[in-house]
Amino acid sequence: MEKNKGMKMVRVIIMIIIIIIVGVLINKTNKKKNKDRQEEIDNMQSSIIKTENKDSAVEKYIQTMQDGTKVNISTKLKEDKNVDNLVIKNIQLKYKDGVTNLLATVENKNGQKIEKTKVIIQLMDENGKEIYKLNGIIEETEAGKTAKLNCSITADYANVYDVKIIKK
Repeated sequence: MEKNKGMKMVRVIIMIIIIIIVGVLINKTNKKKNKDRQEEIDNMQSSIIKTENKDSAVEKYIQTMQDGTKVNISTKLKEDKNVDNLVIKNIQLKYKDGVTNLLATVENKNGQKIEKTKVIIQLMDENGKEIYKLNGIIEETEAGKTAKLNCSITADYANVYDVKIIKK
């Protein structure tokens, strides 16, 4: 009888050990699933943040007006550009109805009249990489006088950091 009692005790202890082991395994599995779920949530949140940052970068130098016109607000773009004693200033870049317009004032500081001058205008990103290149013409301008530079592109290139202007 004592032997039966001892065997029952051993069986009870073995059952308790098995229940504890099963409980620990279930707990460990649940923790792993929770960790995996949390990693998935973190990845999704990170992806959303990256997308939001990317969208912000796309329109980083743009202010959109009520009529939908996109106006470039880059301070670098607003700086005066010098090309052979011609000062190009008041540079504006706007996009509306499928057309990007670049408008600038050109002041002739050459001391003499300049003939019609062809220029290349490079639209640049923050890293100095050319995004797009377009041709422009500066009209004949008397010494000390100003002219307008006006170029158009049938695409949205309003969101540039700077322009580089080169005589052809």
